[in-house]
Amino acid sequence: MIGIADTGQAETDLAAGTLTCPRCAGSLQPWGHARARTVRDHGPTTVALRPRRARCRACRSTQVLLPAVVAPRRADTTAVIGAALQASARGIGYRRIAVRLNRPVSTVRRWIRAGRDPQHAGWLRAQAVAWLARVDRDVLGGLAPQPTRLGEALTALAAAALTPAGPGLPARLTVDANRPDHLWPARRVSGASPAGLRFPLCRVLTRP
Repeated sequence: MIGIADTGQAETDLAAGTLTCPRCAGSLQPWGHARARTVRDHGPTTVALRPRRARCRACRSTQVLLPAVVAPRRADTTAVIGAALQASARGIGYRRIAVRLNRPVSTVRRWIRAGRDPQHAGWLRAQAVAWLARVDRDVLGGLAPQPTRLGEALTALAAAALTPAGPGLPARLTVDANRPDHLWPARRVSGASPAGLRFPLCRVLTRP
Protein backbone atom coordinates (compact mmCIF):
# COMPACT_ATOMS: atom_id res chain seq x y z
CA MET A 1 0.00 0.00 0.00
CA ILE A 2 1.24 3.48 -0.88
CA GLY A 3 0.11 6.65 0.89
CA ILE A 4 -0.79 9.39 -1.59
CA ALA A 5 -0.91 13.11 -0.81
CA ASP A 6 -2.14 14.25 -4.23
CA THR A 7 -4.41 11.73 -5.96
CA GLY A 8 -4.49 13.73 -9.19
CA GLN A 9 -0.71 13.76 -9.43
CA ALA A 10 -0.62 10.07 -8.55
CA GLU A 11 -2.97 9.29 -11.45
CA THR A 12 -0.77 11.32 -13.80
CA ASP A 13 2.38 9.56 -12.64
CA LEU A 14 0.70 6.17 -12.82
CA ALA A 15 -0.41 6.76 -16.41
CA ALA A 16 3.09 7.96 -17.32
CA GLY A 17 4.73 4.92 -15.73
CA THR A 18 6.82 7.00 -13.33
CA LEU A 19 5.26 5.70 -10.11
CA THR A 20 7.52 2.90 -8.88
CA CYS A 21 6.88 -0.32 -6.98
CA PRO A 22 8.02 -0.23 -3.32
CA ARG A 23 9.05 -3.88 -3.56
CA CYS A 24 11.25 -3.94 -6.65
CA ALA A 25 11.29 -0.35 -7.99
CA GLY A 26 9.56 -1.52 -11.16
CA SER A 27 7.03 0.65 -12.98
CA LEU A 28 3.44 0.57 -11.71
CA GLN A 29 0.45 0.55 -14.05
CA PRO A 30 -3.28 1.12 -13.39
CA TRP A 31 -5.04 -2.04 -12.18
CA GLY A 32 -8.62 -1.15 -11.37
CA HIS A 33 -9.73 -0.06 -7.91
CA ALA A 34 -9.91 -1.42 -4.38
CA ARG A 35 -13.27 -1.87 -2.70
CA ALA A 36 -15.28 1.21 -1.86
CA ARG A 37 -15.32 2.25 1.78
CA THR A 38 -16.71 5.00 3.97
CA VAL A 39 -14.87 6.37 7.02
CA ARG A 40 -15.88 8.84 9.71
CA ASP A 41 -14.44 12.35 9.76
CA HIS A 42 -14.97 15.07 12.38
CA GLY A 43 -18.55 15.42 13.57
CA PRO A 44 -21.22 13.80 11.38
CA THR A 45 -19.10 14.06 8.23
CA THR A 46 -18.03 10.92 6.39
CA VAL A 47 -15.53 10.35 3.61
CA ALA A 48 -16.40 7.95 0.78
CA LEU A 49 -13.63 6.66 -1.43
CA ARG A 50 -12.64 3.88 -3.78
CA PRO A 51 -8.83 3.84 -3.88
CA ARG A 52 -6.92 3.24 -7.09
CA ARG A 53 -5.10 -0.08 -7.40
CA ALA A 54 -1.84 -0.45 -9.30
CA ARG A 55 0.18 -3.44 -10.50
CA CYS A 56 3.93 -3.69 -10.99
CA ARG A 57 5.01 -4.53 -14.53
CA ALA A 58 8.08 -6.35 -13.21
CA CYS A 59 7.16 -8.36 -10.09
CA ARG A 60 3.37 -8.37 -10.70
CA SER A 61 2.60 -7.36 -7.12
CA THR A 62 -0.35 -5.05 -6.57
CA GLN A 63 -0.49 -1.87 -4.50
CA VAL A 64 -3.41 0.22 -3.28
CA LEU A 65 -2.85 3.98 -3.62
CA LEU A 66 -4.51 5.14 -0.42
CA PRO A 67 -5.34 8.84 -0.08
CA ALA A 68 -3.64 10.23 3.01
CA VAL A 69 -6.89 11.50 4.50
CA VAL A 70 -7.62 7.93 5.59
CA ALA A 71 -5.61 5.25 7.36
CA PRO A 72 -5.50 1.54 6.48
CA ARG A 73 -7.98 -0.58 8.41
CA ARG A 74 -9.26 2.39 10.41
CA ALA A 75 -12.90 3.49 10.63
CA ASP A 76 -11.84 7.14 11.18
CA THR A 77 -9.88 9.60 9.09
CA THR A 78 -6.30 10.38 9.95
CA ALA A 79 -7.47 13.90 10.86
CA VAL A 80 -9.56 12.47 13.70
CA ILE A 81 -6.80 10.14 14.90
CA GLY A 82 -4.27 12.97 14.67
CA ALA A 83 -6.51 15.25 16.72
CA ALA A 84 -6.66 12.61 19.45
CA LEU A 85 -2.87 12.21 19.52
CA GLN A 86 -2.34 15.96 19.56
CA ALA A 87 -4.77 16.39 22.47
CA SER A 88 -3.07 13.58 24.37
CA ALA A 89 0.31 15.23 23.85
CA ARG A 90 -1.13 18.36 25.49
CA GLY A 91 -2.07 16.33 28.57
CA ILE A 92 -5.77 15.77 27.95
CA GLY A 93 -7.08 12.38 29.13
CA TYR A 94 -8.44 9.84 26.69
CA ARG A 95 -11.96 9.95 28.18
CA ARG A 96 -12.23 13.71 27.57
CA ILE A 97 -10.80 13.24 24.09
CA ALA A 98 -13.37 10.55 23.35
CA VAL A 99 -16.17 12.92 24.38
CA ARG A 100 -14.76 15.75 22.27
CA LEU A 101 -14.47 13.54 19.20
CA ASN A 102 -17.66 11.57 19.89
CA ARG A 103 -15.82 8.28 19.61
CA PRO A 104 -15.87 5.16 21.82
CA VAL A 105 -13.52 5.42 24.79
CA SER A 106 -11.94 2.08 23.91
CA THR A 107 -11.11 3.28 20.39
CA VAL A 108 -9.46 6.50 21.56
CA ARG A 109 -7.57 4.66 24.29
CA ARG A 110 -6.17 2.26 21.69
CA TRP A 111 -4.95 5.14 19.48
CA ILE A 112 -3.27 6.88 22.39
CA ARG A 113 -1.67 3.74 23.79
CA ALA A 114 -0.11 3.09 20.41
CA GLY A 115 1.11 6.67 20.10
CA ARG A 116 2.44 6.90 23.66
CA ASP A 117 4.37 3.65 23.64
CA PRO A 118 7.90 4.85 24.56
CA GLN A 119 9.65 2.72 21.98
CA HIS A 120 7.16 3.74 19.29
CA ALA A 121 7.32 7.47 20.08
CA GLY A 122 11.10 7.39 20.33
CA TRP A 123 11.37 5.58 17.02
CA LEU A 124 9.08 8.08 15.29
CA ARG A 125 11.09 11.03 16.60
CA ALA A 126 14.38 9.42 15.61
CA GLN A 127 13.18 8.84 12.06
CA ALA A 128 11.93 12.42 11.74
CA VAL A 129 15.20 13.82 13.11
CA ALA A 130 17.19 11.63 10.72
CA TRP A 131 15.12 12.97 7.82
CA LEU A 132 15.66 16.57 8.90
CA ALA A 133 19.39 15.93 9.20
CA ARG A 134 19.36 14.93 5.54
CA VAL A 135 17.29 17.81 4.19
CA ASP A 136 17.85 20.82 6.48
CA ARG A 137 19.92 20.61 9.67
CA ASP A 138 18.99 24.17 10.63
CA VAL A 139 15.42 23.05 11.35
CA LEU A 140 16.64 20.74 14.12
CA GLY A 141 17.75 23.69 16.27
CA GLY A 142 14.28 25.21 16.11
CA LEU A 143 12.36 22.22 17.46
CA ALA A 144 10.57 23.35 20.62
CA PRO A 145 10.99 21.09 23.70
CA GLN A 146 7.85 19.17 24.65
CA PRO A 147 6.85 17.68 28.03
CA THR A 148 6.10 14.20 26.65
CA ARG A 149 7.74 11.76 24.25
CA LEU A 150 4.61 11.80 22.13
CA GLY A 151 4.79 15.60 21.94
CA GLU A 152 8.45 15.42 20.94
CA ALA A 153 7.62 12.90 18.23
CA LEU A 154 4.71 14.91 16.83
CA THR A 155 6.74 18.11 16.78
CA ALA A 156 9.59 16.43 14.91
CA LEU A 157 7.20 14.76 12.48
CA ALA A 158 5.46 18.06 11.79
CA ALA A 159 8.77 19.75 11.01
CA ALA A 160 9.90 16.84 8.84
CA ALA A 161 6.69 16.74 6.84
CA LEU A 162 6.83 20.49 6.15
CA THR A 163 10.50 20.70 5.23
CA PRO A 164 11.07 20.38 1.45
CA ALA A 165 13.87 18.10 0.32
CA GLY A 166 16.80 19.24 -1.77
CA PRO A 167 17.77 17.96 -5.23
CA GLY A 168 18.11 14.21 -5.49
CA LEU A 169 15.94 13.48 -2.44
CA PRO A 170 12.27 12.43 -2.32
CA ALA A 171 9.84 15.30 -1.97
CA ARG A 172 8.28 14.53 1.42
CA LEU A 173 8.45 12.31 4.44
CA THR A 174 5.73 9.68 4.73
CA VAL A 175 4.91 8.10 8.08
CA ASP A 176 2.22 6.10 9.81
CA ALA A 177 2.08 7.33 13.40
CA ASN A 178 0.15 4.22 14.45
CA ARG A 179 2.62 1.72 13.02
CA PRO A 180 6.28 2.09 14.06
CA ASP A 181 7.59 -0.28 11.40
CA HIS A 182 6.84 1.79 8.29
CA LEU A 183 8.34 5.13 7.36
CA TRP A 184 9.67 6.02 3.94
CA PRO A 185 9.88 8.93 1.48
CA ALA A 186 6.64 10.02 -0.16
CA ARG A 187 6.27 8.90 -3.74
CA ARG A 188 5.99 11.48 -6.52
CA VAL A 189 4.17 14.23 -4.67
CA SER A 190 6.53 17.12 -5.32
CA GLY A 191 4.75 20.42 -4.76
CA ALA A 192 1.84 18.87 -2.87
CA SER A 193 1.09 19.81 0.70
CA PRO A 194 1.52 16.97 3.19
CA ALA A 195 -1.81 15.41 4.13
CA GLY A 196 -3.04 13.07 6.83
CA LEU A 197 -2.64 13.56 10.56
CA ARG A 198 -3.52 17.16 11.36
CA PHE A 199 -1.07 18.71 13.79
CA PRO A 200 -0.51 22.42 14.45
CA LEU A 201 1.73 22.89 11.43
CA CYS A 202 1.26 19.93 9.12
CA ARG A 203 -0.63 16.90 7.99
CA VAL A 204 1.50 13.77 7.91
CA LEU A 205 1.03 11.02 5.35
CA THR A 206 0.13 7.55 6.53
CA ARG A 207 0.55 4.01 5.39
CA PRO A 208 0.29 0.54 7.02
